[in-house]
Amino acid sequence: MAGRIALLVLKGPLEAAHHINDYPGKCARLHGHNWVVEAVVKGRELDELGMLVDIQA
Repeated sequence: MAGRIALLVLKGPLEAAHHINDYPGKCARLHGHNWVVEAVVKGRELDELGMLVDIQA
């Protein structure tokens, strides 16, 4: 793949919950947030399987 650039783009929803101990407001209670997250990985070298990155590792 000499001279070429590999680009991997992953986009999807992320949901998370948290609380802040001893916070004097709503954040003291467990509550959640929803986001859409996009991750971009760019590189010039692929591994022996032809992968830019193993996202399950």
